Amino acid sequence: MNSDYPILENLSCLSDKSIKLLEKHKLLTTLIKSELIYSHITKFQVDINSKKNILNDFCSKNGIKSDKALKELLLKSNLSLDELIDKLTISNRKEKYARENFESKAEARFLERKEQLDIVTYKLIRVKDKFLAREIYTQLREKENSFESLAERFTEGPEKQSKGLIGPIPISAAHENLAELLRSTSKGELREPIFANNWFLVVQLVDFSHATFNEQTKQNMINELYDDWLERESREISNDLLSKYSIINNQS
Repeated sequence: MNSDYPILENLSCLSDKSIKLLEKHKLLTTLIKSELIYSHITKFQVDINSKKNILNDFCSKNGIKSDKALKELLLKSNLSLDELIDKLTISNRKEKYARENFESKAEARFLERKEQLDIVTYKLIRVKDKFLAREIYTQLREKENSFESLAERFTEGPEKQSKGLIGPIPISAAHENLAELLRSTSKGELREPIFANNWFLVVQLVDFSHATFNEQTKQNMINELYDDWLERESREISNDLLSKYSIINNQS
């Protein structure tokens, strides 16, 4: 057991059979993550006004319009009001923990991932037939038809619903060949068909925005760092527990 997190001694109450059952149903790591989260957010408090706002927001979203309705929910859920608020403020306290521990690394993370975070909007028609792709490209180049009408008629992907328009999305969401093409394309430029991921693609760039390190991006990077850390730590502890279980079984 990882000694850096004393509260995780809670897991020592698990029997070997419990560990095996939790792992079988892919719940062991989930349990460990929950314990890890609680072990780190307990020192972070939420002020009274924030608690009231969070509770009011919860009640509004769940149609709870009176103290009586709230009491009925608490009774049904077998929770006290303090326990409910504790659960509702987990996200707030996780954010405080993540900022305290990962904010200093957020810009470095951004610089590592900057190219993947660029935002792109483009029009796409994908077909299986090479010659059809060429014909579509020719019609668009000669302005014989609009991109929207041809996409609605021919494209074979989910972009049919938006008449070929995709985005704005992170460029990392696009196939690597398509992403490379978009990076070398000017706004409004129509590109000749390319072959990517078993499709022939006709593409026109609508907009390309380079990622900037603003407050929202910083928070996204903090969240990524926190999630990566949580995944690593929980997997390490899970492996320790499973290793212990295996050793005990081998000895018996």
